[in-house]
Amino acid sequence: MKPDSNQPERKSNTFGYHRPIKPLASWKSHQKIAFTIFLAFFVLGGIVSIFTPPVYRAESLINFPPRRISSLSEQDRIPMDGYDAFAQNQVYHLQRPELLKKALQTLDFQNLEWNHGGDLEESLLVLEEKVTVQRLAGSYLISIAMEDTQPADLAKTVDAIVEVYLREVREGTLTNEDQHKIKLLARKGDLENTLKTLNARIAVLAKELGLLAGEDKLVNPFRNEIEFLSNKLVEARSELIKAQANLATVKAAEEAITPEEILAKAMLLVDDDPELKEQLKFLREREALLETRKFELEQLGEEEISEQIDPLEISDLVRIKVDQHELEQNRKDYVKTREEAITTRAETLSAESKKRITAAATLEKNASETVKRFENQLQQYTADREAFTDKYNEVKQIEKDLQRNHLLLTKVEEQIDIFAEEEVAPGLIQLEQKAQTPTEPVQHYRLKNLGIFTLVGIILALLIPLGIDYFNPWVLGPSDVAPIVHSPPLGWILERKDEKCKLFAREQLRRLARVIDEKRGVEKLKLLAISSARPGGGASELCCLLADEFVNLGLKALVIEANAFRPDNRFTAGHGGPGLIDLLNGEAASEEVIRKSQGGLPDCITVGETKGQRILPEKNIAEVFKKLSGKYDLCLVDTPPALLSADAELLARICDATLLLVETERVTLNEMARAASILNRASQGATQVVLNKVRVFKDGGYFAEMLSEYEDPTRKPPSSFWGDLLLKYHKKF
Repeated sequence: MKPDSNQPERKSNTFGYHRPIKPLASWKSHQKIAFTIFLAFFVLGGIVSIFTPPVYRAESLINFPPRRISSLSEQDRIPMDGYDAFAQNQVYHLQRPELLKKALQTLDFQNLEWNHGGDLEESLLVLEEKVTVQRLAGSYLISIAMEDTQPADLAKTVDAIVEVYLREVREGTLTNEDQHKIKLLARKGDLENTLKTLNARIAVLAKELGLLAGEDKLVNPFRNEIEFLSNKLVEARSELIKAQANLATVKAAEEAITPEEILAKAMLLVDDDPELKEQLKFLREREALLETRKFELEQLGEEEISEQIDPLEISDLVRIKVDQHELEQNRKDYVKTREEAITTRAETLSAESKKRITAAATLEKNASETVKRFENQLQQYTADREAFTDKYNEVKQIEKDLQRNHLLLTKVEEQIDIFAEEEVAPGLIQLEQKAQTPTEPVQHYRLKNLGIFTLVGIILALLIPLGIDYFNPWVLGPSDVAPIVHSPPLGWILERKDEKCKLFAREQLRRLARVIDEKRGVEKLKLLAISSARPGGGASELCCLLADEFVNLGLKALVIEANAFRPDNRFTAGHGGPGLIDLLNGEAASEEVIRKSQGGLPDCITVGETKGQRILPEKNIAEVFKKLSGKYDLCLVDTPPALLSADAELLARICDATLLLVETERVTLNEMARAASILNRASQGATQVVLNKVRVFKDGGYFAEMLSEYEDPTRKPPSSFWGDLLLKYHKKF
């Protein structure tokens, strides 16, 4: 049976699998664990709160209204931003180790009830942990408080800290105001000198750049020149490339011509010379004439010559010889002249070749010099532009520095003015409330511990059920199948714990039967092996239920019990006849072993008498099953568990397709992966998984909403809020 997904078949494994989190299902499934965790932490928090010793608190208040003098005019108030900084500064001073140490020295610190330390340094560390100083929101008060399980000496210690602080405020030794004022004046002088230097520098730069006062942007004067030179440089480089290519072409062409080729070309040019052509023509005509005359005279004998030729003709013979000699001399002169002309012409061609190479080299040199000239000019203009940009950026940075230094100078002058006014103003800070020895413990100290334990209990009660399901090794639902076996389950059957679940499970069985029937028609499916991963997985029951559904669909179905490992009692009860083993051994015919439908069972073949053997005989098993499949539309083979018996592989190899029945919460992910891998190796097609006994929770879990809709078709859909929440945390299958 081929899988519905288009993914390639891969080896089943659980490596890297992360189960999706389903909060509703996890909390409902492990609600007892969650409630136990919450209750345990709540009780533990209550116990801890009861046995926690009471905490006492002593507090003193210091008032510092935001005024410089006793006048009520608004202009005398401290600005609120300055006031906040002043208040935070006082909070810091009240917690300084030096001030706390002075307060301890005014007390008999070694005999204080809260002090568990020894020397002064250890006592100081203890005091720093117990003292808290904070500004009270919405008021002009600072709170100095101290908490401990022993109420004695708390108020005394707090009052000592306040006393030391107020004394230092009155004496002006708290922050060394005189030295601070001197530092502020020196800082003011430094800032003024810095401002003068910066103003002088910016004036020089503005003059160099031609920057007018108040001008924010300035066009760089070198930009257009650089753009023009860049274009020219591109053109010059293009010409240089052309010149270099021309030089290479000319040089290659001229150097490729050999002296013999030059000489041959010179000969062609000389032979085309009109004068030499005319001279050669004249020589050839005279030569032909003399040859003709000579031939005529040679045909006549001496007597014939003396009789027929007159004396004048005899003189012509002499003249012919003279002309022949002269013609030979002219021929030699022609050859000499021609050779000299060829030599001269060859030298001229060589000189012209060198001139062409020289001309191309000159063009290349000129183009290269032009490129270098433009590059040097562009480099110079670029340097000028960068210098201009640097100066302009320096101007902008100086402007920022001027603004920052002006702000610093203003703040320094404000601080100096504050010191000047405080010298003639009365003291602002005064004691608002002295610390009192506490008689009642702090009310919230018990609730704090209880709240912490309760919060931790709630968080753990929510997270631990999710972690249990996330790391649970058992198969819980359909979402665990596809990541392990790389194909979705062919079907799933709910746990039939009541009548409603049985009805819904029947609907799922009918759907599964129809899916198998469709595949039967497409893939010519006749033998279907059904195997469970572990014993008791429900393979026999599924075979019978599916057979009933196939009969309802009008098909002839036969259930073959091939489980010699552990036969099912429902097949063997009341039946003592021959079975599958007898059929395989040839001791019974197929008509004898087929048991017709009766007692709620479909047509079936029991395994028969095993006689202690836990495996089937392999002889003729393929032929026997093939013959049985010819008698029915579909044969359902109940095989032994895939993880325990080798017969499961044997039967999977014989059958056309294999179903692996996995019982949820009784088979681990690794066991499902191993069983699927075993059957995949043996089966003719890919093994499909069917889940059995999938649990349903009333308030959430797998198929909870689907079952509710099945029970009540008129049920209203959930509200949009709860619908979105269910879609987000609880996907339906």
